Parts: sequence; structure tokens; C-alpha cells
Amino acid sequence: MTQSLKAALVSGLVFPGAGQILLRRYGRGILIMVCVLAAVAVLVVTAARTATVMLRQLEMQGEVIDSDTLVRLAVEASRSTAPTYAGSIIWIVFCWVFSVIDAYRIGRALGQPDRHGSLRTLG
Repeated sequence: MTQSLKAALVSGLVFPGAGQILLRRYGRGILIMVCVLAAVAVLVVTAARTATVMLRQLEMQGEVIDSDTLVRLAVEASRSTAPTYAGSIIWIVFCWVFSVIDAYRIGRALGQPDRHGSLRTLG
């Protein structure tokens, strides 16, 4: 398996930026990972805040919290925070695709001979 294909698969199947780390492009790999993790954090924080607010409202109204109520709250929350979720998901997908293409491109460049006929090395 070529270095470029291995790096692309690692970025695509393990985590965005992992292929760059494999190719010893640490700064680039870490930057991609941080971007993805930031988007995941936005998703988690938004969901937690929305759930907390809605559960407090139910508690103040004296409603019983059962599975039907939780499903209804989840549907309402997804409507109210749809732009945030959509933006974060789009960003994650963009970073993932970029990471795969970038890792493949870097791997290909490292596998090609330089002007003097010797293969480029990692690092």
C-alpha cells in the first residue's frame, strides 16, 4: 500500500488529521484535529444548554418528565438550534474531506523523486 493511500485512509477512517500526523506533518494534523474537535464541542455544548433550559422549564411547570416528553423536547430543540447544528456538521464534513485529500496529496508528493532523482523523505 502506498504512503499516500495509507495516509488518506487513516485520515478518512480514524480521525481527520491523523494521516497528516502519520506523514509527520504534525502542525497541520493537529490544526485539523483541533478544528474538528471545536465543532464537536459546539455541538455538545449547544445540546447540553438547550436540554438544561428545557428541563428547567418543565420542572418549573411541574410536568412529569417521561420518555414522550423527552422526545418532544428533542424535536423542539433540534428545530431551535438547527443552524448551529447544520453549520457544525458542515464544518466537520469539510475538515474530514480536506484532511483525506490533503493527506493523499502530501503522501504523493513525498513519494515522488526530487530534482536530483532521490525520493523525498518524511520530516
